[in-house]
Amino acid sequence: MLESGANALCRIAPLLDGALPVQGPPGAGKTYAGSHAIIQLLRAGKTVGVTALSHRAITNLLDAVMQADDAGPTEKGAEDGDGQTRLVRAIQKADDDHASSHARVTVVGSNGDVEAALADGSANLVAGTAWLFARENVHVDVLVIDEAGQFSLANTVAAGAAADSIIMLGDPRQLAQPSKGIHPEGAGVSALEHVLGEHDTVPSDRGLFLDVTWRMHPAVCAPVSELSYDGLLHSRPGLERQTLGPSPGSPDSCPSGPIPEQRSLRQEARRDQGHAESTAYIDDRLTGAGVRWFPVDHTGCSVRSDAEIDVVADVVARLTGRPWTDADGRTTPLGTDDILVVAPYNAQVSQLMIRIDGRARVGTVDKFQGQEAPVVIVSLTTSSAEDAPRGVDFVANRNRLNVAISRARSLAIVVGSPALLTAPATSVAQLQGINTLCRLVEHAT
Repeated sequence: MLESGANALCRIAPLLDGALPVQGPPGAGKTYAGSHAIIQLLRAGKTVGVTALSHRAITNLLDAVMQADDAGPTEKGAEDGDGQTRLVRAIQKADDDHASSHARVTVVGSNGDVEAALADGSANLVAGTAWLFARENVHVDVLVIDEAGQFSLANTVAAGAAADSIIMLGDPRQLAQPSKGIHPEGAGVSALEHVLGEHDTVPSDRGLFLDVTWRMHPAVCAPVSELSYDGLLHSRPGLERQTLGPSPGSPDSCPSGPIPEQRSLRQEARRDQGHAESTAYIDDRLTGAGVRWFPVDHTGCSVRSDAEIDVVADVVARLTGRPWTDADGRTTPLGTDDILVVAPYNAQVSQLMIRIDGRARVGTVDKFQGQEAPVVIVSLTTSSAEDAPRGVDFVANRNRLNVAISRARSLAIVVGSPALLTAPATSVAQLQGINTLCRLVEHAT
């Protein structure tokens, strides 16, 4: 039996002498693998640093480490409130609004407190931003950089000077580091992207690839794996059970009452199948698992499309209350938290929020990175390449489409203008994005 990526990381981490890239695709357990590798490092007597671009990401990994420590055996370490001893002695440099709330994490606001804790051995795990680890008197054996796909090369060099070895956890095929202004070529590329070069997945002689998703049904995983991960990502056994059943009641009714604005979906049903308006046909497309394409003809739309809002609201109405079966075989009705609606522009998001009225979670893809739901609906919004205010490579962006689709556990629904499928490409990035969108439509049909 092949060793899993998480187990390989836990085995290799204490022996590390240098830099180790670890690529964790959506739902592949990157945080789990990282936290358990940190436990193994601490158990080997190493001091460990945890950093990332944001305090949120730092705290998320730190809390996962504390949870793993709480679940593990007691041993020589810091005493907890019950007089038992634990392995992890953690200190975090952050303000109270962004810090861990775990009882055994010491939160400080002074760099000097961190330096003192390392010097006297009262802390073996240090968490903070790159600014903390760039200080001359802060040193750890191993620095773990989370969300390394967003961590710039400059920050990696500055923070990495504080450690003998570095573990870079992340995925360059998801959202890149936010940046403003004009920078020299290559400055906006993360250290992890420099390691991957032109590869979509980290080569086996350069690092580890976590190749099993614990989130996506195989029918959702297949296009994600093909388009972003060289076909190497696959679903763990059991995820094929994650499916949506037919809507309860008659084909012409839905749990949320009358369906507003059915015209667009019915027109689309006629166009695709050449038969009369059929709600049963639409219902079939929202059953099972995989990727679905709902083309909506519109023109002149830039950052808002009322036609797509009509379709998305219709689909949400039809999905609400529909039975969903999880990987363990439990069946429950879809509720508010079970449907994500993603759009590229704030104007579209605002109107979707008003129209959907709390029946689903709505936001940009940036808001939902790291989250998941049984169903994801993506509204592309823009009518054509000429209407895209930030270029077609923002709407049809391979990484942004990857993040959006891979939030789905069972069903990913793409709503958009067919004109985007034939948009002219003037760069490699645009060509990749348009190709990704076209292949998603092919998988949907």
